Amino acid sequence: MNKKLLYTLIASMSVISVTAYADPVADDNNTALTTKGYVDTGLKYVYDSIKGDVTNVEGDITNLQNTVGAPATATSDATGLVGDVANLQDTIGTEGQGNTPGTGLTGRIEALEDAVTTLDNLGTDNLDANKKYILQTNAQGEGSWSEIEVESTWNPTAFENNVLHGN
Repeated sequence: MNKKLLYTLIASMSVISVTAYADPVADDNNTALTTKGYVDTGLKYVYDSIKGDVTNVEGDITNLQNTVGAPATATSDATGLVGDVANLQDTIGTEGQGNTPGTGLTGRIEALEDAVTTLDNLGTDNLDANKKYILQTNAQGEGSWSEIEVESTWNPTAFENNVLHGN
């Protein structure tokens, strides 16, 4: 008899425990007071509250990306601020390195500095302002100032002999 009582007790417990599980149909009902219902309602409220904010932030990120632009790649030019900075860097250029001349404005400034240095080295301070000179350079780019003889009178005979007849 003890065995029958034990089997009956076990069978009764399993029937009672089946009814303790939540009914999925009851959970869908708004009147159900289950933990799942509370959690679902809370999550939906939070989602609905921030949904518009998330959309606005996504739009702001897209606008910012369009303004800043994409970095330059080997196949396309940069756009936006990144492209503007790249164009500015190209215009400014780079310094010369060894035998490689500088580029952009930096290269032009270096070339002007070299020209001024060359003129100073050729002794332009010693030239008479009342005379005319020509800079004669050799293959290495080194040069010197030579005075040009300027005729102040016209001599047709000298012109005919020297220019026309090659004397």
